[in-house]
Amino acid sequence: MMTVVAMVMTVNAAHAASNNDVLSTEATEASSAWTCETYYVDKSTHERVEAHSTDRYVQRFYAGESVYIYVNGDGDTDLDLYVYDENGNLIDSDTDRGDTCLCSFTPKWTGRFTIKVKNLGNVYNRYYIRMIQ
Repeated sequence: MMTVVAMVMTVNAAHAASNNDVLSTEATEASSAWTCETYYVDKSTHERVEAHSTDRYVQRFYAGESVYIYVNGDGDTDLDLYVYDENGNLIDSDTDRGDTCLCSFTPKWTGRFTIKVKNLGNVYNRYYIRMIQ
């Protein structure tokens, strides 16, 4: 059974629309980068993490704005989700059994955060990740 997460966001006009946010994926064999022209983040992608591997994303989040990171795997393995600040401190994690993960937090400062999706299984897992701020 899949749970659908719905969120309503209010855009804070105090941020300049010219800010560029970059999401980068570093996987074992591939990488991709996107830019977003608005200050808020609403990015999603389908990825594949190999067995016993970790995918890494780096994303700028803004102080005082709630962040939601959702991962939904293909059901084959256990996925864990971790969020670290730019100093390497663990901010939030979802390490239960299964491959559906949700982390939410409100940054105390604007900066780059590292998001890790770790595959604990013996086979690859195709997953969907969505980051919203």
